Amino acid sequence: MVLMSTTLRIDGWGASRWRFLLPLALHTPLGHFWSYRERPPFGVKNERVRTWVERDMRTRRISSAGSSVIGIEHLRQHDRLIRHVRARLDLVTCREVLALHARDDEVASIGNLGLLARGLRHTALRAVVLGNSYHMITIDNDREQVVREVVAFAAAPTQGRA
Repeated sequence: MVLMSTTLRIDGWGASRWRFLLPLALHTPLGHFWSYRERPPFGVKNERVRTWVERDMRTRRISSAGSSVIGIEHLRQHDRLIRHVRARLDLVTCREVLALHARDDEVASIGNLGLLARGLRHTALRAVVLGNSYHMITIDNDREQVVREVVAFAAAPTQGRA
């Protein structure tokens, strides 16, 4: 199993300090009047790629890098998914796991790697902390390392792996 930028807890440096109020929007009618507009750095540390993402988000509601506006229903589903996965993480059994995560992820801190390590039932978990990206590691500065790590993991001898 390969996991990238796994968000089991939204606790990165870019998370709003007002996120503790999110349950009010998620579970009351106030949510009908609220939406989240993506803003810089858009999960991208690379200035050139960030400029492209920002231009794309200004001209399209759904850009190549994701939605420019996230409505309450999307956040409600995201919150439900996080709760569901965290409550059942110990039911996930996978012999070998590769988890890639940016040290400076603005959405989810590297503490999320610890949640995976403690929660998943695994024989070997290899955590790779990337030093030059934000949340969107597949398009950011460390994208080539991400590809190398995933290819090496997939090509490794299986030692009984199904």
